Amino acid sequence: MNAKKRLNPRRALILAAASILSVLLFAFGENMKLATGLLLSSSWSRTGICIYCTLAVVFNGIYTEKAPNKSGLLFRHFNEYADILFGAGTFVFAGTTSLSLMKGLYFQFFYEKTHFTQFDNFDLVSILLISSFLLYYCLYNSTMMIINTLYFVDAEEAHPISVDTEAAGDGFDVDELPE
Repeated sequence: MNAKKRLNPRRALILAAASILSVLLFAFGENMKLATGLLLSSSWSRTGICIYCTLAVVFNGIYTEKAPNKSGLLFRHFNEYADILFGAGTFVFAGTTSLSLMKGLYFQFFYEKTHFTQFDNFDLVSILLISSFLLYYCLYNSTMMIINTLYFVDAEEAHPISVDTEAAGDGFDVDELPE
């Protein structure tokens, strides 16, 4: 059984990006370290997360149809506006807080600036893992909301239904309709 193998372009792209990043990190380690510190320290990264997540949640809330949960207290009084408001707030706060935690951890690990004083290495690594997952989650889901808002959903193909007029009984013949 010799199945023809096809290249998975997404995996190939991820492998190529990881390889390029590894070479850049090996060749320009100190410069990459400095660039990462500048990116984390910049107010633009926090502002960018705020704008990106807010726009994603707002556009998704306005332009996509979903079955609302009408049983909640907030929905009965504020409809989908509360859902949009709290969704945007949740994504923004989760993204910016995880970015701030990662910034503190980065400077503590690489520049020996103490941000977390009462934590041992296990706690710091767990904070790093959880905050990096939370940042990824916010950015990934915001991206998926934008994609779902921008692209049309494929409809199912419609097939005509054949009707047996004699079996229907009291049906009428289309040819006998007055003009």
